[in-house]
Amino acid sequence: MAQAVRLLEGGDHMIARGVVAIDTAEGAPRVIFWEGEAFVLRRQAIEGELCYRKTRVMYAGASFEAVR
Repeated sequence: MAQAVRLLEGGDHMIARGVVAIDTAEGAPRVIFWEGEAFVLRRQAIEGELCYRKTRVMYAGASFEAVR
């Protein structure tokens, strides 16, 4: 299944629109990576399009020490 999406930053400023493939059993992806940036799925859609908001992420890699 294909779904229209909007990528947003700051407020609701749209920086891109596109289409993503969605696995009907798993639902929409929680995060989209586009042009080196991460976008997290918002709860509400706009005009039937899924919306993703730009966010900051960090890859911890091998230097990460988990505390349990």
